[in-house]
Amino acid sequence: MESKFKYVKVLDGECNKEVENPAIKFPFKGDNFQRHSFYCISKDENILVTAHTGSGKTAVAVYGIAHCIRKGKRAVYTSPIKALSNQKYKEFKELFEVKFSEDIGRPVSVGLMTGDNKINPDADCVIMTTEILRNALYDIGDKGRTKKDEYFEDNFINSIGCVVFDEVHYINDKDRGHVWEETIILLDSSINLIMLSATIDRAKEFANWIGSNNEKIVNLIPTNHRVVPLEHFMYSDNNLYKILSKKEQFYDNNFDEACRVQKEIEKNRKKPGNTYLINESVKFLKDRNLLQAIFFTFSRKNCQKYAKMIKINLTTPEESIEIERIFRKYMHKYEEDYRRIPQYNTIKDLVVKGISFHHSGLLPILKEIVEILFQMGLIKVLFATETFAVGVNMPTRTIVFTEIEKHSNEGRRLLRTEEYKQMSGRAGRRGLDKYGTVIILPLY
Repeated sequence: MESKFKYVKVLDGECNKEVENPAIKFPFKGDNFQRHSFYCISKDENILVTAHTGSGKTAVAVYGIAHCIRKGKRAVYTSPIKALSNQKYKEFKELFEVKFSEDIGRPVSVGLMTGDNKINPDADCVIMTTEILRNALYDIGDKGRTKKDEYFEDNFINSIGCVVFDEVHYINDKDRGHVWEETIILLDSSINLIMLSATIDRAKEFANWIGSNNEKIVNLIPTNHRVVPLEHFMYSDNNLYKILSKKEQFYDNNFDEACRVQKEIEKNRKKPGNTYLINESVKFLKDRNLLQAIFFTFSRKNCQKYAKMIKINLTTPEESIEIERIFRKYMHKYEEDYRRIPQYNTIKDLVVKGISFHHSGLLPILKEIVEILFQMGLIKVLFATETFAVGVNMPTRTIVFTEIEKHSNEGRRLLRTEEYKQMSGRAGRRGLDKYGTVIILPLY
């Protein structure tokens, strides 16, 4: 009987195969999923890797790009948002133009294409949003286009050897998923596909669709291993109720008790205000050594509003002095222009207390300062929209969900599994935490 998934090969066990003459040499052996990926890439095979946030998927992308460039072809790395494209541009410039150029045998150029930036578009490795690649593929068949309308030179698409689709689970997004679908269909079957995702629904069906589209086997490489395991809790009445263990055991009694307590609070007394809840929860986390924490919310307005609600100072005097020094260092050229802007003054007042917010509407220079301070551990509590989970690779001790519903084109809906996993996956810092903490905090 013919297999339902005839274009899928699952590789989820130990990898005993070694790559002869690897494109680059990493200073580590690699986990099984990485070694499976490196071997398949060396054989010019398509792969779909599903691995937790922070597990090392970037190494797979880097190896695939290096292998492609060493063969004399161009590599394209696509991401769902500009913030991630910008971050990867900086990261890959350092890796390919400096660190791995000797392994590859020559200097490697890196370019960037987003709606805002066009840097070295004819580079060996070009980083772009998926929409940019889709539009470039449509350009090829558009005979009415002018030179001004073109995204790239005519030979650009023909020179591509591989495409990395980071966060490929966006293909399931009702609003934007068609972009990934169209791009994959339009790509020539000779182009190798490296698809990466923290999680994707019905991975076998998806891999089989890819394979049937270009009649090539797709190697599905899953891993459930997390270097830093997660524990999931509900917060109610200044208590944490564990609802999911490090081994993913669901505690239904705790869940029921947390819901009961919450209903009792709402029934017997006035709902506590968000100012009270946020301050109590932040104090709770501080007292239990659970900071740094990212509080995820799904509106830019609430990001700022919640951050400004915090009354307590989370930094030591020494940390406040260091924050002020860093802020001056980055802002001294722009202070005259920015100090009349409310957002500038709000951020300046908040970061000194170890608090901030992060969303797509934040001024770029302020966003950079916030990210630097967070990476240094000087911002203890950050209110962020979900773009921070996708666009910025910064793990933290604790993740807090202020809500588990978000707006979409069809109204409010619950978070999808992959969205929750993407955001909660930022909890747990490798080498620092034994486990990451994820908390659901119901705000009103």
